[in-house]
Amino acid sequence: MPIAWYLCAYTVTKQDAVTSVPDGQRSLPIGVCRTLPIHTYIPAIPNADGATWSEIEIMGNTCLVKVDAPTAIHTAIAADPAIFAIPNRTLTTTVPTNRRTAVSTKLQGLGYTTAEITGTNWNVDALLTLLTSGASPVVLNATADGITIQPGRGKRTRAWQAIDQEIPG
Repeated sequence: MPIAWYLCAYTVTKQDAVTSVPDGQRSLPIGVCRTLPIHTYIPAIPNADGATWSEIEIMGNTCLVKVDAPTAIHTAIAADPAIFAIPNRTLTTTVPTNRRTAVSTKLQGLGYTTAEITGTNWNVDALLTLLTSGASPVVLNATADGITIQPGRGKRTRAWQAIDQEIPG
């Protein structure tokens, strides 16, 4: 089955209404759930087709996701404008020239700097290392969507090699 890497932003949903804490002076969200839109394409993974996936939270309330699935699933994912494909490291060692502007624009929007991005020399492994260098700090709160994305880079959740080992190929 084909393997692909994607960037997918979290969406936030609330399963319950906002409730007050005992002191009555502030409200906190209950039932706040962060999910990835990619789950709508792969709800049954692992499944009978043997498809599987793994993810790592990165900057910008986004995850790096590696998917091993039938071509039909990848086709559906690729058609979703909310999901961004990253070049597959097993097919190329460098980001193709015709994708560099799109990749740079996407990563800058997530909080990575131009210097960091170009510092990878467009090597796919170096780009994956940059992506997993840390995640945006996320705080649950009483805002309309239930979360606040803090500026800056928080601690690294795990290295990209972890999901590369989980999903071989």
